[in-house]
Amino acid sequence: MGAGHQATNCFSAHLFANPKMVPAKAVPRPKEATIEAASAAHEIAVMPAAPGVELFLSPVISLSGGAGCRLGHSDHPIGGPERPRRVESPGERQRRERCARVRPGLLLGGTYDVGMQLVLASSSPARLTTLRAAGLSPVAASPAIDETAATGESVEHLTRRLATAKCHSVIERLSAEGTLSEPAVVVACDTLLEIEGHIYGKPGTPEAAIVRWYRMRGREGVIHTGHHIAVLRGGQRDEATRVASTVVGFADLTDAEIASYVATGEPQNVAGGFTIDGWGGPFVTGVIGDPHNVVGISLPLVRQMLLDLGVGWFDLVHDTARTEEHPRAARR
Repeated sequence: MGAGHQATNCFSAHLFANPKMVPAKAVPRPKEATIEAASAAHEIAVMPAAPGVELFLSPVISLSGGAGCRLGHSDHPIGGPERPRRVESPGERQRRERCARVRPGLLLGGTYDVGMQLVLASSSPARLTTLRAAGLSPVAASPAIDETAATGESVEHLTRRLATAKCHSVIERLSAEGTLSEPAVVVACDTLLEIEGHIYGKPGTPEAAIVRWYRMRGREGVIHTGHHIAVLRGGQRDEATRVASTVVGFADLTDAEIASYVATGEPQNVAGGFTIDGWGGPFVTGVIGDPHNVVGISLPLVRQMLLDLGVGWFDLVHDTARTEEHPRAARR
């Protein structure tokens, strides 16, 4: 069956399933529904709706790569009040136009031949795994900085400062080595746990991890992750720093459970003294906020920061080998 036939059938099914739309003879296509809405190979007639119902066409790109249009309707009377429109922020138009050029084949085993190098300024396996699970192909580089907190420094200021220092450390080292080529995006994070006003990093030793869990069990804590992103292109560097915070509830572990968990060796080497995607998963009773942030990097925040810097998510180099089978299809 041809793509044009499919588009017409979809249009007919939508039309007759909606009681506000009645079939009628074909009428001239509105000006806005020209070649931008549907290609000439997929022309379909626009049916008028019942009196007082506004119809509109929106462009559609099918998964098979074909173009078509979708018929929608509005309950607002024709000529009624306009819907409020969100004003595009600076750079959004450019990003929208760039994203519109992304080929549908990316999700169906196609290649993505345009991208910016992504560098993760971190030695955290969890952060690297999180980015790879999202389809990205980051290059990991370990930063070398002093992570000592200043007296009286707030957790937000500390995570911002350390994330920024990590990012700059990696940029300087890779630039000196000649291994950082533009355009590139460098992402750095720093994660700390706050419980009842006290700030905690990695326990470091089994003894410290046990004491930490005695304080954590049965309570709530807040994971704060500072994010610093630097975009290098055209000899310029654009940067942004933000903090994501996620509330985490901890189970009321027994002393025996704490001892067994610490014996795994996991809690003493991770920020906060626990994981949500490893041995510590059963001891996390709830999360308020972005769960990725508990792992050490907030994907939604990274995406938004990139957009603010004029970089779309799909501008980054992606792991095209993983797109041969879409992740959602693999879980079915």
